[in-house]
Amino acid sequence: MEKVKEETKEEIKEEKLSEAELKALIHREEAYNNHLQYQTARFQNLQNIKMQERQDILRQYQFQQSQPQRLPPAKEPKLAFTEKELADIATKNCRLVPIRIDIEMDGYKLRDTFTWNLYENLITPEMFAKVICDDCNIDQKIAPTIARAIREQVEDYFQHAPANLEYEESLTQGNDGVDPDNRDLPELRMIIKLDITIDHQCIVDQFEWDLACRRNNPEVFAENLVKELGLVPEFTTCIAHSIREQVHAAARSLLIANHDFLTPGITDEQLAATFLPPLQAVKRTLKEYNEFGPYVSKPSAQEIEKMEKDLERENRLFDSNVDVKEDKPKEAEEWLFSRKRRAQRPIEHHCQYHLNYYPQKLK
Repeated sequence: MEKVKEETKEEIKEEKLSEAELKALIHREEAYNNHLQYQTARFQNLQNIKMQERQDILRQYQFQQSQPQRLPPAKEPKLAFTEKELADIATKNCRLVPIRIDIEMDGYKLRDTFTWNLYENLITPEMFAKVICDDCNIDQKIAPTIARAIREQVEDYFQHAPANLEYEESLTQGNDGVDPDNRDLPELRMIIKLDITIDHQCIVDQFEWDLACRRNNPEVFAENLVKELGLVPEFTTCIAHSIREQVHAAARSLLIANHDFLTPGITDEQLAATFLPPLQAVKRTLKEYNEFGPYVSKPSAQEIEKMEKDLERENRLFDSNVDVKEDKPKEAEEWLFSRKRRAQRPIEHHCQYHLNYYPQKLK
């Protein structure tokens, strides 16, 4: 009996151990299943995130391939012309038109000045506008506005520019009076005013310019002036552009007043006051001596910012007065190129009303 009881106790112990082990196994299995479900959910979530990133990349670059890649930038066709076209344009005359671009559109502000050949027939304003947008990295939708501004200014120059005031592109040894085409017209001297700021360098100057002298070349004059004053080369095109712009404004006023460029003297007294009288002496008086001569200064960033604000205010005020003075080109021209207020200030502040002659993009 005692042996039977001992065997029964041992079987009960074995059964209890088996139940404990079973519970441990069940607990471990549940923990494994829970961890497996967590890993599966984590991998599924990560896969969804990667798929969303892939779809975003495909949607952004519109590239439907197994592996997303960045599309290269679109290449515009290069400007290429045949030798015959280049030879034909080389034989034609070149008459430069001063062009000024000042556009503020869609958060961009573009300012630039350059000259355009009146007889250009290879490069259109639309093609040139696209090149400007590419160079300045701005939206191409501004290109039509730039092209329209160029065409309007070229058309205005064509309608109001006297043909007999065209400059010779090459230097000559003087006027011998034999060739009628080389003969100077009656003298038309005017004051050219420069007020230009480039790269923290400002030049203010005024000098006499004869509209009727065909040997006066703005580009040659600007090149020599820049060399003498030691300015940066960018001033060469800026000075030449400013001269051509002011000369065209004066010539347009003469043409509107029906002035005969072959006859000396200006019949319109109001318009004649804007030009200089005949020379009485070679030397200037002391009063005139102080008014002429270049002034070069280096304004600070704060002064340049103030110049920008003053220039924008002057432009807005001038635009508001154009409609009132459109039938009086002399008054509008005097208002635009007035130097009275500037001449009363010290030399270092003469560059306040400056003009920007370099491409500028602000966003």
